[in-house]
Amino acid sequence: MSALAPALGVVLLLAAMSVRAHRRLPPAARLPMTFGPGGRPGWNLPRGLALAFTPFLGAAVLVLFLVLPESDPRTRLIAVLQVGAGLVAAHGLHLRLISRHV
Repeated sequence: MSALAPALGVVLLLAAMSVRAHRRLPPAARLPMTFGPGGRPGWNLPRGLALAFTPFLGAAVLVLFLVLPESDPRTRLIAVLQVGAGLVAAHGLHLRLISRHV
């Protein structure tokens, strides 16, 4: 199985999560991007950029996994699945923290 399909699936899922958050979050000009140990927001970005950041980052990272040489295609697939799961989990946590502070 090619790693391209799971990589595209992860990027589409990240984008869908952002679109859903855009519809559900109250309007705010800027959204927090980092949170300190006490849960206090750090720096922030404009709403559209904040919600698009992780899907674009995920796409860039997964493209690297697809274009870098690999001797075993199964290793590439496992890496894409693991990194993809981490990206989805991190994006979900980020969106949850945003919803608590907006």
